[in-house]
Amino acid sequence: MSYCKIGDKPKITYQFREGQPITYQSNISPIEVTTGVSPKNSTSNYNSQGYRITFNSPQGAYGQIQFTVIDYELFHISEGPSAGDYIAIIPCGSTSFPYDANGNLVSYVITSPVVIDNTVKCPSVNSNSNICNLKILSDGKILFQAEGNCPVTFT
Repeated sequence: MSYCKIGDKPKITYQFREGQPITYQSNISPIEVTTGVSPKNSTSNYNSQGYRITFNSPQGAYGQIQFTVIDYELFHISEGPSAGDYIAIIPCGSTSFPYDANGNLVSYVITSPVVIDNTVKCPSVNSNSNICNLKILSDGKILFQAEGNCPVTFT
């Protein structure tokens, strides 16, 4: 649902379960406010029940690589020794894309399209089921986002 008119300065007050009310003021309008239980950095591929992905990769020298995940993201590096196509995943039981000890996104080189099998689910409900998020968007672009314990309310 869209809020405010062009030129307005929307003010959104939100509150997570035990938290204090917090106000966000936007200089952009109109805005859309969404809430949910997906991880903060989730993509349109997110599914809390999970699914299996399969792809070819040099890391899978003897065959395909398969993961059961709740989300994945594809990206391309166009220059340098790391140039190529990559995939990052949020595995079952996790709430965000993992990073290594140096702060780098854990990813895999990908050499084929991703095949999705929605018949395979995570073995248990994702651990983020009591974590809610609030996103404030304008023209589909995220202006602000926050997460905390469910439920979340806003005005």
